[in-house]
Amino acid sequence: MSAKPIIPILEDKRFRRDPLYNVGLLKFSILAIGNDGGGIHLASMACPVIGLYGPNTPVKWGPLGEKNVIFYKNPGCSPCKYIHMKKPEECKLKRKCLRDITVEEVMGAVNFILENSKCNN
Repeated sequence: MSAKPIIPILEDKRFRRDPLYNVGLLKFSILAIGNDGGGIHLASMACPVIGLYGPNTPVKWGPLGEKNVIFYKNPGCSPCKYIHMKKPEECKLKRKCLRDITVEEVMGAVNFILENSKCNN
């Protein structure tokens, strides 16, 4: 990992290899935020998620569940050929599809989920 996780247990080697361990940990979460990868799909089994979709469409690859909030700016270049070629650094728009998702939008979704969470009623 290039950045330290907020929850130290996420550095546990089992977290990277054991999906059931991950879902077990996520059951204690009120929400999860992630990109369009396997982690967000696992999280959606345990709690509401905020999915950040840039290069791929959530219509085909989005997490299941009604309590999820998905951000997707629908760029004209989606699905991204550079992601599928494993060369995201070659994107001529410098991954604008993800940079267009603002912190304010994500925090608004966080607040929405927290306000509507069973844990806060």
